[in-house]
Amino acid sequence: MFDNQRTYSFKEYETIEIQEENSHKIQIIEESFGDYVKPYRHLFENKYSLEASHFVGCFSVEENQFQINPKINMSSFFYVISKVYDLVRYIEKTVEFSSASKLIEHLLKMLLKEAERLLRQGLFSRYTAYQEWLNMIRGKVIMKSLVNHFWDPSQLECAYHEYSPNVLENQLVLKALINAQKIPAITITPARINSVINKLWAVEEKDLKGKDVDKVIFNKLNNRYKTALALSKFFLDNIGLKNETQGTQIKGFFIDMNKLFEKYIERVLDNEDWENIEIKKQSSESFARLPEFTIRPDIRFTENDATTMILDIKYKKTTKPAQVDLYQMNAYSDHFSSDVVLVYPSSNTMEKEYRLPNGHSLYITYLDLNSPQIENEEFAFIKRIKSIMDEHAELT
Repeated sequence: MFDNQRTYSFKEYETIEIQEENSHKIQIIEESFGDYVKPYRHLFENKYSLEASHFVGCFSVEENQFQINPKINMSSFFYVISKVYDLVRYIEKTVEFSSASKLIEHLLKMLLKEAERLLRQGLFSRYTAYQEWLNMIRGKVIMKSLVNHFWDPSQLECAYHEYSPNVLENQLVLKALINAQKIPAITITPARINSVINKLWAVEEKDLKGKDVDKVIFNKLNNRYKTALALSKFFLDNIGLKNETQGTQIKGFFIDMNKLFEKYIERVLDNEDWENIEIKKQSSESFARLPEFTIRPDIRFTENDATTMILDIKYKKTTKPAQVDLYQMNAYSDHFSSDVVLVYPSSNTMEKEYRLPNGHSLYITYLDLNSPQIENEEFAFIKRIKSIMDEHAELT
């Protein structure tokens, strides 16, 4: 079996060897976490290895903990998360972490602190409209339903308003805390998390995602929720797993580095003034050559509804683009009749311009996530993108 209470640490795309005589446990890892880490057995040996993918985070199988850390340095990882989730102004830049799981735990502590503050202050409430069947009159009786169901006077359909904390802001915080319960190997006691969740008893649990945070319109009444909802978005965006498989307790929490890098580049671009250029993200269109297929570039730069440039983001450490990436970008260029840009996360990537068969250009560039001065790297990246756009404008 696994070494008792052992912690295995490795990085994304790395492989580690584990001593495991019980194939039952390996099967549990494959069934529960196979989308995030791949177990396999060595040929003719009683040894197993785990291979990480582009997900970082942590998971547990009984007492054994597994930590998957990012390839980039932890300070950059922390900064990227802070930037994507609007947490830069709330977090001390001097805080350092030894692993992704410690960073996740720190963000959970912040969320709990914010939730406890909101509870002390009193949860934000508003009047909410309800229309439901009741066994007593409340508010206004819906006369049409009364006429249609006159034979059953035991229930009446009523419309009423109730001043309640069961609003989106509180539902988001509750769902984030429930998802955070799935994080393994943390020093925060489950009792503390459960205590906060139990105090939100008047709030309904709903199937909410990180994108639902964007539906909240802040005003003077709910402005105090900004930090809590920024933190909630992190825990709603990422993947929490909790289950009991064949009598074995499992937990896991994973961050998709592909999506995180995409959102980070989007945020860097959003912070810049592009004058008449509009940035459109993840917009789908039917492929001109094969209408039954859709194409979905990460970012489109448009002016007067015309596409001027396509930008696609690849979280790959490479010196040159893969052949499949070149084919994909050529398809984008053909469809939108525009120049295209591939963005990678490392300065090891050689900047280059390829001339495509349709006469447009494919540019290879990067934003180095391991740069010790990542804010300066952002500025240099924007400068490179604007230079490409200026070059395109001169040619047209």
